[in-house]
Amino acid sequence: MKQAQLPLALNLVFPPLNAKAPRRVLHSGYAALDRQLPDGGWPLGGITEIFYPADYPEALQLILPALAELSHTERWLAWVSPPQAAAAINLKTHGINRSRILQIHPHPTTDGLWAVEKALRSPTCGAVLSWVAGADHDALARLQDAAEAGNTCGFIFRPDWAYESTSPAALQIRLAQGARSNELLVHPL
Repeated sequence: MKQAQLPLALNLVFPPLNAKAPRRVLHSGYAALDRQLPDGGWPLGGITEIFYPADYPEALQLILPALAELSHTERWLAWVSPPQAAAAINLKTHGINRSRILQIHPHPTTDGLWAVEKALRSPTCGAVLSWVAGADHDALARLQDAAEAGNTCGFIFRPDWAYESTSPAALQIRLAQGARSNELLVHPL
């Protein structure tokens, strides 16, 4: 796979990790990011919580190369409750096969987490992207279990204020705008 160029300069800082068995991963498409992510990519069979500042559409840019790779397989890319900013991105220019995207728009207060869980558990989904608000620790644990069962790569986009340090997610990262307009800071949590 051709390595994508980072759209923004990334300042990646990860603390030393405790020794544990390596996970299967999906390479991010950014060599610099893969070198810093635990096990060298996005966890397969796990969820990644991505915390971002309000009105920050660049959060999705971080995973587009990985989605492009997955979109050329037989598995679906399920987008649950995507915001308008996500819909505005020209996916074709990022190499994403739009015919593999399944957009799910559940009722905002009752069915969102249920839809995410079912999509993560399904072996027909390669990745599930979610912008569903209000996931507590128990809900995140169910989503992590579902991703493991479906061997699915889950990305849960959450506003900065929703950060919870005891998350059962396989990976948590926080995005922040750097000092320069083209700088994206990625912090492990």
